[in-house]
Amino acid sequence: STKTIIPQYASDIEPNNSFQYATQLNNGVEACGQIGFNNDTNRHDNEDWYIIQLNSTTANISLIPIDATGSIRVTLIDSTASNSLTSAYGNENIITCQREKLEMGTYYIKVSANGNTYGCYSLKVN
Repeated sequence: STKTIIPQYASDIEPNNSFQYATQLNNGVEACGQIGFNNDTNRHDNEDWYIIQLNSTTANISLIPIDATGSIRVTLIDSTASNSLTSAYGNENIITCQREKLEMGTYYIKVSANGNTYGCYSLKVN
């Protein structure tokens, strides 16, 4: 079934469905997004990618699902966009994951919908 297109959040600029089109995320700044809907390019949006410059050796990632219909996964990925470093998923309250002993530098964060999940989220990295 097709989901209704809902207004985009300013920080969820489409397309950001792959690491090549990742949206810039700043340390300590909240990003809001939505997944599982047909986006402005009329494609089903199951993933949102963000790129971040970590200025610490620890990544603390917090994701808050907002009106999500199922589970949302958040994954920290290395600078080559090929190795998952940590991930967590859930569908209520707050989803958190942490990775220590990292090199400072560029990393990717992928937010993905599990199955037929759709909804909005708030994402922050400290």
